[in-house]
Amino acid sequence: MLEAELIRKRGTIRSLKKVVDFKLSQGESYRQLFLFATLIFFFSMSVHRVRDTQVSYSVETSLLNLMNQPLQDKNHLETVDVYAFLSHIASTIFRDPVCGDGVCDSPLEYPGFGEVGCSADCGVRENISNVFFFPVDPNVPIGQKAEDQPIYQTASRLESMPDFRWNVYLDTTRNFLYEEDQMVVSNEWKEFQVPDDNITVCLFQRNKIYGKSATASSLAIMLNLDPASVPPEPTIENHAYGTFAEAIGWNAWVKGAYYSQLSTLPNTTQRSPALDQGLSYGYSYNVGQSNPGQEISFFGEYTECRLNLSSINAASSQGKCAHGNAMWPMEDRCYDASKWEQEWQSQCPTCRTFEVREFSKPGDPPQVVKPTEAPNRPVTPGNTLIGSVLVSQLRKKSVPCHPGPADCDEECERNLKSLGPLYKGQHCHSDELDASPFGIDPMFLTTSPLFDGRIFDYRFFYTETEVSNVSNLPYGFFSTPYDMPMTDDFQYQDEDSGVPYYRAYLDGRMTAQQAHLGIEFLKEGKYITNSTSVINVEFGTFNAQHKHFAWSKATFEFGTGGLIEASFRVDSFSLSDLEADTTELIFFVLICIMCVNMMAAECQEMRNLAKQGKFFSYFTDIWNLLDIVVITFIPASLINLFLNGFILSAALDLAGKGDIPRVLDNIDAEARI
Repeated sequence: MLEAELIRKRGTIRSLKKVVDFKLSQGESYRQLFLFATLIFFFSMSVHRVRDTQVSYSVETSLLNLMNQPLQDKNHLETVDVYAFLSHIASTIFRDPVCGDGVCDSPLEYPGFGEVGCSADCGVRENISNVFFFPVDPNVPIGQKAEDQPIYQTASRLESMPDFRWNVYLDTTRNFLYEEDQMVVSNEWKEFQVPDDNITVCLFQRNKIYGKSATASSLAIMLNLDPASVPPEPTIENHAYGTFAEAIGWNAWVKGAYYSQLSTLPNTTQRSPALDQGLSYGYSYNVGQSNPGQEISFFGEYTECRLNLSSINAASSQGKCAHGNAMWPMEDRCYDASKWEQEWQSQCPTCRTFEVREFSKPGDPPQVVKPTEAPNRPVTPGNTLIGSVLVSQLRKKSVPCHPGPADCDEECERNLKSLGPLYKGQHCHSDELDASPFGIDPMFLTTSPLFDGRIFDYRFFYTETEVSNVSNLPYGFFSTPYDMPMTDDFQYQDEDSGVPYYRAYLDGRMTAQQAHLGIEFLKEGKYITNSTSVINVEFGTFNAQHKHFAWSKATFEFGTGGLIEASFRVDSFSLSDLEADTTELIFFVLICIMCVNMMAAECQEMRNLAKQGKFFSYFTDIWNLLDIVVITFIPASLINLFLNGFILSAALDLAGKGDIPRVLDNIDAEARI
């Protein structure tokens, strides 16, 4: 009886203990729930104070909509869609003011002269001089036209009209004065206005004879030249004026045909009459100043390119050439054209430079004509471009898809017997990133609309190692695995340091035309190929109203299965985000205290379970894991936010000191520099 009563009391005590334990556990759960709710409240308040979510949403959504717009109706992306996306970004960002609307929009518009600047809105530039260019063709008498002259009628019949042009390059604008090269018209006085500057007058020849209308070997026969001494036919076409090869072409091909038509040519002529007249080519011309109320002054007076008879005869040797002097067999001499060329090059340059210093002293640096600062480029309303639009590409090395002998087993060998032809010429992506140059600079490609024959020699822009051995033309794109500059005040590593990105820039200082030419450069230069793995299009913006920065990034991933996937991301922050006030610090301290308290409670629970031999059961409860993740994530996210703020502050200080250079030195460059 006593034993039964004892058992009953023990049962009652156990029941009461369970109730007490449940109440304590329930109280602890409520306490934990209260702490969790308080933690979320303080975290929300911290985020709200640290980030202006409404402004961030407005800025980021507008930029995301901009990037989504050209591709939103595309179910399957193609290469042309990537170029179309770039054109869309360029068209949106690069919009130029209209000259003549009555508003001088600096820096894109500035006081003008000639075709430079905007005189209609900003007025005419002060202190400009009148400079003249006066060409004279020895074959065209005064008052007559070139097309009426027999020599040019012969050239036209032979499809060998040289088509001479001229233009003026200004050092201050780093560009040509005329957008289109001007026709050279004999005895036509041409005036143009320039400020004090170093000007370069250039003559160009659009239509070539040497190697086109006539081959080098045939021209050697026409002038009794040693075939080994004639210049090789050009591998790269350009518009250079005054080349020795063109002098040979004009004198042998055109003048030779012209003289052969003359009935007065004696039958005893031993050599080409073009040699008896002396080798001549091109125009005579004068360059000088013709300011109103002043006497005309000459910078230079230049005769046509010419090689006199004594120089011609001095380069000859006794005996016939290897071709037997087939056209002029009566002459028993052979001419060494290389000796003529040495003298010719010194007296017939394509361009000549002159110093205009009417309003300053000789040698003084000229004043800046075109403002160098970047204009405001709105990307979306209120958000203006910072610096440039960056286009970068990652490429994978190409390897033959056909497996090598070491990688091919018996089954592979059997498959190759039937599938081998399908592998022929096929290349697959390897796992390694490529860093070798590729593509082509379309400025040197005659079939490209971007071809510019005024660039005579790619070696001015490129080294020999930057030229393709296959096409003999410069590569278009080069990898730039550079690092973010590290200073005593900026010791943060860039995640892309050393990665071989192929970068291209649309500089904010570019005009709309230049920006679209940049996109055409990518197209014509074959920027996207089968080796392309990823293309990123990135740009930064600043909203002055809210002092809000944003970094937008569009990523195009090129899958090996043929799928191109696009993704868009915008990260933003405000300058106020970097300014921690007392309230924010109090919230942060309270959050850390609560997280430590909650983590201590979780550790106590793990300890209790460990005493019961059920330690690992703690981790089988998904809610326990969720508690640890939340308790860890909240303070870590705030710490990360503060660290990012410090990094951004340091980067802004670095940029403010001018330690980060502009990406492009000359936005007007005709080719890559």
